[in-house]
Amino acid sequence: MYRRRIKKPRAPVFGKTIEEFGFKINANGRVVDVSSDEVPYVFDLKAKDRAYQEAHCLALTDAVLRVVRDDLAKVYGFIEMTVPLGIDKDDTTTPRAHILATENVHECERLLVLIPGTREGLGSWSRRLICNASVTVGSMISTVKLAHEGDYGVLILNPNAHHWVDNEATIHPPTQGEMEYVQGKPFKSQKIFFMAHKYGTHTLMRALSLQFEAFKDRVSAISLVDGSHSIDSYTDPSFRKWWSLNAAGFVPSEAEDLAKVVYKPESGCNNYMTGTQEFDHTLMEAIPLTFKFFAARKDRETVFDHYKDTVPEFNEADPTTFAAIYNEGGEEGDIDPSSVHASCTPHSNAATMTHQHREGLTTLQRDWTMVEVGTLVAKQTLVTVDADSTVEDACEVLLQNGISSAPVYDANKNIYVGMFDYGDLMTYILLLLKKMQVPLKDQSVEMRDLIQRTSKSQAVPVKLASDLSGKDPFCTVLPQTRLAAVVHDFGTGIHRVAVMDPEGNMKGIVSQSSTLDYIMRHLSEYPQLQPIMQKSCGLTSGKVLSVNGDSKVLDALISMSNNNVSSLAVLDDQGMLLGNISMTDIKHIMKSLRTSWLWISCFQLVCKIRLSHGIESGEDQYPILDVNAKSTFGYTLSKLQATKVHRMWVVNDGGCVVGVVSLTDVFRVLSTLIDN
Repeated sequence: MYRRRIKKPRAPVFGKTIEEFGFKINANGRVVDVSSDEVPYVFDLKAKDRAYQEAHCLALTDAVLRVVRDDLAKVYGFIEMTVPLGIDKDDTTTPRAHILATENVHECERLLVLIPGTREGLGSWSRRLICNASVTVGSMISTVKLAHEGDYGVLILNPNAHHWVDNEATIHPPTQGEMEYVQGKPFKSQKIFFMAHKYGTHTLMRALSLQFEAFKDRVSAISLVDGSHSIDSYTDPSFRKWWSLNAAGFVPSEAEDLAKVVYKPESGCNNYMTGTQEFDHTLMEAIPLTFKFFAARKDRETVFDHYKDTVPEFNEADPTTFAAIYNEGGEEGDIDPSSVHASCTPHSNAATMTHQHREGLTTLQRDWTMVEVGTLVAKQTLVTVDADSTVEDACEVLLQNGISSAPVYDANKNIYVGMFDYGDLMTYILLLLKKMQVPLKDQSVEMRDLIQRTSKSQAVPVKLASDLSGKDPFCTVLPQTRLAAVVHDFGTGIHRVAVMDPEGNMKGIVSQSSTLDYIMRHLSEYPQLQPIMQKSCGLTSGKVLSVNGDSKVLDALISMSNNNVSSLAVLDDQGMLLGNISMTDIKHIMKSLRTSWLWISCFQLVCKIRLSHGIESGEDQYPILDVNAKSTFGYTLSKLQATKVHRMWVVNDGGCVVGVVSLTDVFRVLSTLIDN
């Protein structure tokens, strides 16, 4: 059967060197036109073509960073390393990260670990600063120069798209593997200094909390610039106190607030006001201040038990030694250095005072990023699945309650063992029909038990199928966790998190869909979101994964599983959109066990679902799951909210599918908005 190929615009191709872009780095460290030292880089190269401009900027900064890494190697002796150690260079299946380290990193007395935010290149703090301000500050050159002068060994981590599987990079923000490397035996230093930027502060806090015992007696100081971290989800009082005594933030502020030190409850530490309101530009002030902070603590005791109950001597260069003084009403407060005296312990009242957090920088408007996730589940009726019930019974629970997932509770052990969703059901069906092969080395004990039971036609308890697809790990947060942290997680591909109190009681489930619904219902309360809602969508991601209308439903399920997606576009022979097939459509197959539907065509299934929708709702209609390439961000979000789907197809004026927008894409944009 002939199928017309859809023409797609070719991705722009750029050069590899700065000169090929028509630029150079001048004596002042600025990116300027190659023919002049005065003509700076300009972002808006093509009017209304944001995608091209962003691709051009990304490629240009990659070219600059190649020069930066060469300089780091030649001037400061940096070498590139791969963690975990010992991976064969021809191995394309083991996840790894590329990092940079000075030659003395294993033997140095003081070790400095640098952690950038997301979407940065290796050796970069801020692509924005590299292009628009200074290569030396936007990259890590100025930081490394000060570290070299202070006789630090330096390790540059890379929590970005450098984790490789099947020879492809995937975004994976957590620095857990790299942190395990840092705390390992190769490093002799017992005085470790951390400097993290933007989302790097969040990943650093999470990694340190997970390995608190390994690091608590080896850390001298932690510098957090433009931080997006929140202490709210960390309940261990020892970790919270340790964090407050070792960490200091450097944050944007009004010019008149320059040099003030403020305790912010959500950050769990004192914060130095840098006098600039622009994110990233904070680095210009924060880098030299960080090294003054480090110098003030370079000879300080690092064994936590030796200093946790002592009163440190006040040092103007060390924000952690400023006393925490709250305003009336218990809000976050400015800290007056002159008020510090010998009997005042830093943050001594932070653990005992109750405070009402002031949302945002002022009380004039609400800050959507500071909403506690417990708010989203306050009226939610939690539906759970008994761990010992069969997969079929668990599916019935989802059907009866009109939900796509539910936590699996083991009453005998009094614990939640995971989640069960339609993705797990799809994987279960494919295993049952022997349409999916899992290598023995990749099979868990539960999966082996499940496969053995299905081969003998025995009932399978849902606890064996929980998280079977491996697509959505069971993640938990506290009710006090800020929405910003969850939005960042959703932007990495996590679809839902369980909200649990410190006693282990589950309060509800916050998903990508429910979070989007909350934001859209309260949009009028958050003026800071209005500008982006009016902009052109610009979200089209990746290639369109589709099936022909004549393809069997079972083949579509296999394709979804192999490509790790939750839905496929159903197209005709001319590439026109006929409909959509998703994991949740399995519920129509499981109703009355209509397993024969697995062998009908995808178009037939679309028609049957439309008919079923009309019978059940009394409406002869079915949601249209597409938007135009020119649709605004706000319109796209409204349609995702109304249709309750995870992916929306982007069509051109001729009705042909040219792209796809997923909820993960949406939250990636929102997380960028938070970073900026």
